[in-house]
This record gives sequence, structure tokens and C-alpha cells, in this order.
Amino acid sequence: MAHAKVASNYKVQPKNNNSSELIKANFPVYRSLKNIRLANLNKFLSFVLASTMFFSFAMYCFVVSKQKQLEAVHFATKTLNNENLDLKTTVDYLRSFDNVNEKIIASGNLQQPMKIIEVNTKIPEINVKVSSKGREIGSMLGY
Repeated sequence: MAHAKVASNYKVQPKNNNSSELIKANFPVYRSLKNIRLANLNKFLSFVLASTMFFSFAMYCFVVSKQKQLEAVHFATKTLNNENLDLKTTVDYLRSFDNVNEKIIASGNLQQPMKIIEVNTKIPEINVKVSSKGREIGSMLGY
């Protein structure tokens, strides 16, 4: 009885296929409780679909932002790795020089100085006279 009461509250209109009535938003009213339930189910499923689409879009945005952060970390890691390779090459070169130096000292071919002598860094003026042309040559580095 309750269902018949709900269904009786909806007016039954004659079917109009007139497009002007549809444009004015005069839609046909449902004739039975089954159609009302189907309409409510359709509304519910449409809401579920819309909410699922919104949730999927939000998750997609989240994944894209995390992917960009991951790419930035990957780029920084590759940069540090390349810098570490250069530093490792330098350290290996220095270690090999240090190892060679230690081997030479251990074998006794090279002796450590007992005293360090400081040399004046001022370049002395040396004049060289050339007898054939009579010109003087000023001081030169390394002589």
C-alpha cells in the first residue's frame, strides 16, 4: 500500500513528443514505482561514477607530482655520482703518488732532508754583456 501511495503522488501526463515542452523543462513524469527506483538508481550510479572520476583525477595528480619529485632526486643522485667518480679518480691518483713515494723511501733510494732551507723569492738582477754587439740583457726567469 505504501508503494502505491508514493506512486499515486506522481501525476501521469500524456506523452508529448513536442520539443518545445522539453526545452521548457517539462519532462514526462514517471508512471510506476519501478521507473522511480530505476531513476534513483541511475542518479546514485551517476554520483558514484562522478566521484570515482574525481578521485581518479586526484590520484593521477598525486602520482604525477611524486614522479616529478622522483625524477629530481634521480637527477641529483646521478650528478653526485659523477662528481664522486671525478673525486675518486683524483684520490686514486694521489694515493698512487703517495704509494710510490713511500716505496722509494722504504727502499732507501731517496732520503728525507734533515733541514729545510728557505730561499729568497726575489729575482736577482743579472746583467749579461754581449761583447760583439755591446747590448746588455736584463735578468730572465730561470737563469
